Amino acid sequence: MLKRCKVILSAVILFCCLFPLNSHALYMDDTGTTGFMKCSLDVYGEYGWDRSGPTRTTSQLLEADLYVGLLDSLDLIIGLPFTWQQVKENGTTLADNGGIADISLDLKWRFLELGPFSLAIKPGITVPSGDHSKGLGSDRLGYACLLIGTLELKPLALYANLGYFHQELLEQDRPGTRMDGWKAALGSSYDLTDSLHLKGEVVAVSNSDRSSRNWPSFMTAQLYYDLNSRLSVNAGIRWGLSEPAADVTAISGFTFNFP
Repeated sequence: MLKRCKVILSAVILFCCLFPLNSHALYMDDTGTTGFMKCSLDVYGEYGWDRSGPTRTTSQLLEADLYVGLLDSLDLIIGLPFTWQQVKENGTTLADNGGIADISLDLKWRFLELGPFSLAIKPGITVPSGDHSKGLGSDRLGYACLLIGTLELKPLALYANLGYFHQELLEQDRPGTRMDGWKAALGSSYDLTDSLHLKGEVVAVSNSDRSSRNWPSFMTAQLYYDLNSRLSVNAGIRWGLSEPAADVTAISGFTFNFP
């Protein structure tokens, strides 16, 4: 069953890469919201490769995020991720696990608008739905809060994020793992045409490994295309900038707005 799921996931990601299927695939977020009584479904896939000496790691992610507009400036966001990872050393498989990871619940509130500049805050929790024994979840509740800034200078937009997160852990996991961390991101977008947009980001995240002070950091570039007012598709690539980050990750997805 697991192999069948991985085949299906790989086919979905390959399809998306060949026929690129919104900014939610980026780690960076903006202050935009869905709107009162409106919804948005964002589905995206990632396929990553990383090599460290004789060890080769491949990872896949398929996630569906539902955005529900509670107010014009307030969204509820429900994230459902599925992850797979394979680790090989000198051709020998050390790990091959996959399944549902921890579900996320977030609120995004745009609380300040001053002309082209706006600020939003995004608190959230992660629900321990993943199988801890397979490394898919923490088995404990986590929480986070992200401060988001956006400056709109059409056709250019600039973004900045600063976030804190805390993840409770089982007693046996605490000695080698940090429970608190930070995330920082800078990004921009440029409207190439009315329908085609180029977005990029540089991100750094605290390393959960207590023995390392080397933060995972990476940069991402993505193209977004609005097929119509309801459907947007995208494809991009992420490069690791530090040793803990995956070397290369292919990303693609689509966003559908309704009603």
